[in-house]
Amino acid sequence: RIKYIKENIVKDFNIKSSDKPFKNIKILDIGCGGGLLSEPMCRLGASVVGIDASKKNIEVAKFHAKKNKLKIDYRVASPEKLKSKMKFDVIIGNPPYQ
Repeated sequence: RIKYIKENIVKDFNIKSSDKPFKNIKILDIGCGGGLLSEPMCRLGASVVGIDASKKNIEVAKFHAKKNKLKIDYRVASPEKLKSKMKFDVIIGNPPYQ
């Protein structure tokens, strides 16, 4: 899944750089859980906001990001209740499963 997302961002934004290729990309990760997509996107240089409705998931994600010295803005929120003036270049998320 990470490879697919990365390839499409590179293609859509016509990125040529290989060192921190996402450095000017702002990503919103909806339903980020523990940060499984947020972290690799941050490592590629993106500015990442990760949101999840579960406070426990956000606590785990923040702990893991801090441990790995990654600067990711994690918030307890749902998409409709997200308070942010930031505009995002890419929005990724997990579909709800029932």
